[in-house]
Amino acid sequence: SVLNGSGTPGSTNMVAPRDAFSVARLRAAGAIIMGKANMSTMAYSFNGIDNAHGVPLNPYQPRRQPGGSSSGSGVAVAANLAMMTMGGETGGSIRIPSNANALVGLKTSVGLIDPGGTWPLTPARDVVGPMAKSVTDVAYAMNALVAPSANNLFNGTPVYPTNNPGTVRPRDYRASLVDTALRGKVLAVPKSMANAGGTQYEGTTHPLVLAQFNTALGDLREQGATIVYVDLPASQTYYTTLGRPNASGGATTAGFPYPYPTTTAGGTTPDNTWSTWSAAYYYQKQIEGYNNPTIKNLRDFATALRAGATAGAGDSRSTLGGAATNIENLANVWEAGNAKGFGDNNNDGIVDNPNAAKALLAFSNLRRDQYESFMRDPGMSDDPTTPAVDESALAIDAFVAPTYGSVMPLQTSIARPGDPPDPYAMSGTASLLGRLEANILGAPAISVPMGYAPDGTPMGIQFFNELLGESELLGIAYDYEQATQWRVAPNLSFVPEPSGATAVVLSGVLFGLRRRRRRTGRPA
Repeated sequence: SVLNGSGTPGSTNMVAPRDAFSVARLRAAGAIIMGKANMSTMAYSFNGIDNAHGVPLNPYQPRRQPGGSSSGSGVAVAANLAMMTMGGETGGSIRIPSNANALVGLKTSVGLIDPGGTWPLTPARDVVGPMAKSVTDVAYAMNALVAPSANNLFNGTPVYPTNNPGTVRPRDYRASLVDTALRGKVLAVPKSMANAGGTQYEGTTHPLVLAQFNTALGDLREQGATIVYVDLPASQTYYTTLGRPNASGGATTAGFPYPYPTTTAGGTTPDNTWSTWSAAYYYQKQIEGYNNPTIKNLRDFATALRAGATAGAGDSRSTLGGAATNIENLANVWEAGNAKGFGDNNNDGIVDNPNAAKALLAFSNLRRDQYESFMRDPGMSDDPTTPAVDESALAIDAFVAPTYGSVMPLQTSIARPGDPPDPYAMSGTASLLGRLEANILGAPAISVPMGYAPDGTPMGIQFFNELLGESELLGIAYDYEQATQWRVAPNLSFVPEPSGATAVVLSGVLFGLRRRRRRTGRPA
């Protein structure tokens, strides 16, 4: 048995009664399961801090964050402790650590792989996906992972079009891995993700990242792709309505083209309690499945988290206080009888939560009408960096953008007196790019290494397309990967511990890691 930690000291004694669906599939395919990795506590942050087991260090630049929430998954593969790992993503938790650790990470289509046995942050949105050193390894993993499951949370929901992934997946995901996959492809750069005009919905992109991205666009052209710049209608709609920032007036259903739950009849304030209710439902069911004599329900779990937060009071690294508050709120929902899933969990033919069905259908329609339909008939604008092309007949095969808008920030939790400031710090905001498309709308996205900052910190490029478009994404990513060969291993030393055992040393911090000077520039 392996302890189920979720990055919290409160759950370290909750042992899973069976393998998660993805673990069972990998094991059946012959994988050797090494263990579990650290992660951001309850998947709450990008910084990767695990309040139960410590801070995973970025093997390439230990002063910088390893990315989260699947931080340990990224570090384990990058440090050559495993061939591949699994990550979970609500809003970047596969792509960000892949970006930070020079990995290939595939955020899969919502519902394609049964998330059963995982602890989702937002059940109606969370997915699992493989993280590895190469596109080929990811394709091998996908062959094992994608299979029907009668217990998939997404079965029978408007988010996902089939209950049988076997009918929509290719026979072999490796079939798309050819080094000519980019030839003739049209790749669209959303302007808002590349400082190319329009509204910067997801923050500005750091000049260093943007310069590397523009180099990557040249590589894509050399492989035969056409690059165009677009304003994505789905982004314009979402970020001026349901996703409108508080500085611009806050979220509203006014102008959103599909029915969406509101807090009052005829009002325009979105009602997102359906998501909280579904989280309470699935969290409670998860806890019950552990049959733990001490933590039997959400209230017990909240109490354990609060005790951990109190014990660690004063530790600036701790996120347990926020985790405890969240679980306390979910316990209140459960105890009030309001916890409901977002599907038909009773198998009575009736969706448990009508508001959840309405919201998920709204996002499904937005994806269909203003994202996928736009790919087929975009009416695109000219690429500002190349001569104009006749775009009237072009349809978009995939979108392309930097994975993260900045060089990974410094990990302040391990900073020491006298450490120099961050030379790549930004005055504006930068974060994950493509959150709407891949997370809220549920489309797949893949992050691939695209280079390194001068201090050796990896940077990634991502491709995303329509729901269930994983096979084409793998081909595009493979062609780019083979043409550029950006990934090089971090320089790790193996030194004897006092006991005589061998230990991996990661750069002088926490594990006494020593770091050699690594190659700069593109490897031969």
